[in-house]
Amino acid sequence: MQSRALLIFYALIAILSLCSGALAAQAQEKTAVSRPDFPFAIHILIFEGVEEEPVLGIIPGLEREFGFPVVVLDARPAVDPEWKDPERNQYQALRVLEAATAWVPENSARFLAFFPEDLYIGQMGFVFGLAHPDGRGAVISQFRLLSGEKKRQTQRLYGEALHELGHTFGLEHCPAQAQCVMRVARTVQAADARPNVFEPACRQKLDAAIRDLKSELIQKQTAKGKSAETGVQEKEEKSSEK
Repeated sequence: MQSRALLIFYALIAILSLCSGALAAQAQEKTAVSRPDFPFAIHILIFEGVEEEPVLGIIPGLEREFGFPVVVLDARPAVDPEWKDPERNQYQALRVLEAATAWVPENSARFLAFFPEDLYIGQMGFVFGLAHPDGRGAVISQFRLLSGEKKRQTQRLYGEALHELGHTFGLEHCPAQAQCVMRVARTVQAADARPNVFEPACRQKLDAAIRDLKSELIQKQTAKGKSAETGVQEKEEKSSEK
C-alpha cells in the first residue's frame, strides 16, 4: 500500500510539473510583445480636460485583451474650438480623430484618443466613440460616460475602449441580443448592460487579426533593420574608398 501511495504521489508531481510548464509557456507567449526589440504598442492620447484616473485604470485589461503593451503618450493636446459645431454645442468626432493621428508615433500598432467633450457624427445625436475608417485608431468621449460611481465609470470606459479597438481590428456590430461588447450602445444604460467581453466568434476574428498585425509589424521591423544595416555598410564602403 505504501509503495502504491508513493507511485500515486510521484505521478501527481509529474502532472503538476507538466501543467506548470505549459502555463509558463503560455505566459511567455502572451508577454512576448513586451520585449524591448518589439517596440510596437497601443498608444493612448489624452486631450486636455480628460479625467486620467479611469483611463489609467483600463490599461491592464487592454493589454490582456489585445496582447500589446499600452503606452500613454506624454502630450496633452488642447481642444481646438474649430472642431466644435456652435449650433449643436458638440464636437465633430471625425475632425477630432483626424487631429489625434498627428500626435501618434510611427511605432503605434493602434491608438486610442480620449476626449473630454461631447462628440457627434452626421445626423446622430451623439457618439460615445468613433473608430478610424482605416483602422489606425479611435477616439472616445468621456462626456457621457463619466457619471455615477468611479468603478462604474471605469468599467463603462473600458467597454467602450474594447468596442472601438474591436472595430479597428475589423470587427462589426453584433446583434442586440448577443452577449458581446461589440453590441451597439446608444445610451449609457445600454453601455452598462453590455458585457465587457468578446463572444467566441468575435474573439476568434480578433485573435486572427491581432496575429496578422503582429506578423506584419515584425516584417516591417525586420525590413527596416536590414535597410539600416545596408545604409551603414554603404557609408563604410564610401569612407574606405576615400
